[in-house]
Amino acid sequence: MSVPDDDPAVRLPDLEVAAELAREGASPFGRRLTARALLERFGGEDAATRRRATAALELAGVVAVPSLAHAELDRVVTLRRAPPRRAAIPLDRRVRFGAAGLLAIVLLVVVAVLLRNVAGGTGAKVSALPASAPAAAPTAPVTAAAPARTHTAPAAAGTTTIRLRIAPTAPVHVCVADGAGHRIFDGTLTTPLVVRRPSLRVRLGAATARVTANGRPLRVPSAPSGFAVTAGGVIPLAPSARVCT
Repeated sequence: MSVPDDDPAVRLPDLEVAAELAREGASPFGRRLTARALLERFGGEDAATRRRATAALELAGVVAVPSLAHAELDRVVTLRRAPPRRAAIPLDRRVRFGAAGLLAIVLLVVVAVLLRNVAGGTGAKVSALPASAPAAAPTAPVTAAAPARTHTAPAAAGTTTIRLRIAPTAPVHVCVADGAGHRIFDGTLTTPLVVRRPSLRVRLGAATARVTANGRPLRVPSAPSGFAVTAGGVIPLAPSARVCT
């Protein structure tokens, strides 16, 4: 904040007047006076008084609109308290803040990827499937969009049977075989398919199908992929493994 060169010092009386005007202009609507009335409070209307008044108001933190240095005497001038100045952040600190923010974003992305990989890992079995009662009669026919064997053989006495249900949300290619690899269904599935066997081998062409075993949703590997379903859980199959023979 500078004072005009030809009037380097602000007089104490001028500063007292400016401080009083600062208090008057502290209201939300400011203080409105003609330039003549303002200059009279500083003791004159000449150019020197204008310079002294302008410098005193500036030191007191008062903004005059329009500037008292050039306003016509009959012009109404509005006085308001100048807003507090915000300290500028040094460039080196801004660079450090930006680098720290970028590093935090990168760390969040890395953690999210690691958590996703851990949650979606395919190397471990899921929890054991709930056992169903031993089958005593042939199961219900298989529901499918394409011709297939519609009945499964009854399970041996005392054998745990898995009731597998695949419900597509969109047409999807599905291949289902028994534990020995004998084909049960191989084609495009558009309606829910239900199969009962002690163990099953499945290949899904898309991950959009909903799969349950004995009424419990299965977490299967990402499709297209193959997996085996037993009473112990879901076991991913190698990409080269054939499901249906």
